[in-house]
Amino acid sequence: MSQYSFLSVVILALLLLGGTLTLSANPTPSITPTDAHKWLSMPNSHDFLLDVRTKAEWRWVGVPVISFDAHGPSPRIIQSQFLLWNESTNQLSPNPQFIDEIVQKIAKNPIFERDTSRIFVMCCCGGRSATVTNLLREKYSDVFGSEVWNVLYGFDGDKNERGQRRELNGWQYEGLPWVSE
Repeated sequence: MSQYSFLSVVILALLLLGGTLTLSANPTPSITPTDAHKWLSMPNSHDFLLDVRTKAEWRWVGVPVISFDAHGPSPRIIQSQFLLWNESTNQLSPNPQFIDEIVQKIAKNPIFERDTSRIFVMCCCGGRSATVTNLLREKYSDVFGSEVWNVLYGFDGDKNERGQRRELNGWQYEGLPWVSE
């Protein structure tokens, strides 16, 4: 099956699931939080959610879960900080261990199937996750395959006119399962 045929099948499947697929002005393949959750919730799914936010965001804002009925964390929800908070400079800096961490947590996971597993990348509002999605697709497709998708709007979503998140879009706004630590 050619790459274009496979992409057509993915688009058709998303539409049949009642979903939407968005390809933004940059070539970052993106999916809505609800549609990513549908793929992750399918029986026998080999798909992963890669949450690239910081530890502070996981702790203070919350973390996604695949189901409210889950007993403990899902092995398919991977937390790996793309950027680290540097307390001495009060700035974010790249995590030098990021690729090694996700190779260990995803590519070496026994349920990961390079040719069929999808990786949905999420951050706070979609910026870091788009960067990571492009990085994995362009530089590491031999490891992770080509099914790497940015989760639009991230966990918190875009800011409204008052500068508040979780009011317009995002994982939490769409009512998807999550917990606070």
